[in-house]
Amino acid sequence: MSKFTAVAVALAVAGISASAFAQDGKVYPATICEGSLVGNPPIISYTGKSVRNNSTANSAVLACPIIKDDVYSVSGLSQVHVRYCKATSSGFNSSLYSYSAYGTSSFLSSKWDFGPAGCNKVLSHGPISSYSTGYYSLLLVLPPSTAATSPKTEVFSFRADEV
Repeated sequence: MSKFTAVAVALAVAGISASAFAQDGKVYPATICEGSLVGNPPIISYTGKSVRNNSTANSAVLACPIIKDDVYSVSGLSQVHVRYCKATSSGFNSSLYSYSAYGTSSFLSSKWDFGPAGCNKVLSHGPISSYSTGYYSLLLVLPPSTAATSPKTEVFSFRADEV
C-alpha cells in the first residue's frame, strides 16, 4: 500500500468516525431515578428493570439525572424520550429542567399524557437550552396504579440526545 493510499484510508476512516459521533445520545435505566419510599409497602418499588408506583390512591414522583457531557456547552438537548406503562387514564407528567451550576432553573419543557391506560408508551420532549456548567434533571409524576396485579404504572427508561 502506498503512502497516498494509506493517508486516504486514514482520512476516510476518520471522516466516518467523526460522523458516527455527531449525535450524543444515551439511554438511562429508570432505576437510577430517586423516588418516594414512603408508605407500607413503599409507594415506589424498584423492580430491577423499572420503577413502579405501587399506590392505588397517590401519584409518585421520580427525580432522574441526565448527564451533561460537554460541561461548557449551551446548545442543550435536542430531544428526550421517556418509556413507560400507565395503569389508568390519570395524567402522567414528564418535566425536563435545565439548571445553572447553582440550581437556578430557567429552561423547562413539560409534557402530559391523559390518554388511555397502556404499555409501550413514549412521551417526548423537543429541544431545550442549557447553561454553561449547568445540568439537567427529569421530574416524572406517575399516576396511581390499579388494585389489580397488572398493569402497574411504571417507567422503564429514558433517552437524552445532547446537541
